Amino acid sequence: MKTKPLYLQTDIGGDVDDFWALAMILKQPWLDLKMILTDTGNTIYRSAICAKLLQMAGRESTVVGAGIAEWPLGRHGMSHLDWVADYPLASYPNYTQNGIEKFVEMVRAEPEPVTLVAIGPVPSLAAALRMAPDIARKIDFAGMFGSLHLGYGGKPVPDPEYNVYLDVEASKTVFSADWHSAAITPLDTCGFVKLDKALYGEILACGDWLTKTVVEVFEIWRRLYDDGPKPPKLPPAEESSVLYDTVAVHMATTHEFLEMEEIPLVVDDKGFTRPDPSGRPFMVATAWKDLPGYERFLVDTLTGKAPQKP
Repeated sequence: MKTKPLYLQTDIGGDVDDFWALAMILKQPWLDLKMILTDTGNTIYRSAICAKLLQMAGRESTVVGAGIAEWPLGRHGMSHLDWVADYPLASYPNYTQNGIEKFVEMVRAEPEPVTLVAIGPVPSLAAALRMAPDIARKIDFAGMFGSLHLGYGGKPVPDPEYNVYLDVEASKTVFSADWHSAAITPLDTCGFVKLDKALYGEILACGDWLTKTVVEVFEIWRRLYDDGPKPPKLPPAEESSVLYDTVAVHMATTHEFLEMEEIPLVVDDKGFTRPDPSGRPFMVATAWKDLPGYERFLVDTLTGKAPQKP
């Protein structure tokens, strides 16, 4: 089976959609996950989450590298602590605290362009690009960023999307980089991915260890961040949360379910992602061709029903 070299940049450990996205990668054996660069806030904590899941999957060959270790967010976004509290990060054979330098080293050593799935705020990724701007030309960039016409919850005005506005200067660096190719899914598309009772029920019914782990971590996250009333014991979830980041993983291999449009983009000083003729052209997932088809694909991937080759 021909494999596709893949790198992941993530702020896993806050919103649970990053965990779903990493599970989605692990369920597609043709995605050869070379390295994970953890980004934003406590990147050592975020690295422990990645290392634990990779070790459970028998994927210790993947390098896990911590980005900037204490960015100003401090303890922000540490919602998976109960799952990772007892995990000894030192037991993971391919962990490095020098994740930015390792990322640059590994990309430079690649013989051909590689795919980077970026699903978090980007202070560490921007630091890598400032250190070695040449690496961008060896990267096909697929990211979850921005808001063009629709905001959170589908509202008819754009928002300064979280992954962009959390570090506007870093986002400007990333959006102006000389990528080999670049594509994003903004809130206009990824903000609508949510598994209903029937589809999430298939996740719950699957006996696979990875889907069970996804559900376990989702429940830990939900009990901290559920927006509704919080009785002493919440009933089990019947639907997923919004799974923004999974769309970026999908875009790493295909745009099958998406309407794509080439748009030059800039990040402005308020963290909005705006079309601008002076910007770098991105392929932008502006609408869905088939959102139910994508959600079906996502469930089939996670439950092992999807075809086992790209």
